[in-house]
Amino acid sequence: MNKLHYSPEALSDLDEIWAYIFEDLQNPTAAQNTVDGILDNIHSSTGFTGCKPYMH
Repeated sequence: MNKLHYSPEALSDLDEIWAYIFEDLQNPTAAQNTVDGILDNIHSSTGFTGCKPYMH
């Protein structure tokens, strides 16, 4: 099975996006939906549909 690897910088960016929406905008649902949407788009555009990301 193919694995999709994320750089530490990419994971940090996702964490920062999530934290901003969750903490600053106080919208936990939107925070999770946004990050999930980004990951879903990455998977669908790279041919990794159904693949779970490998997190360091």
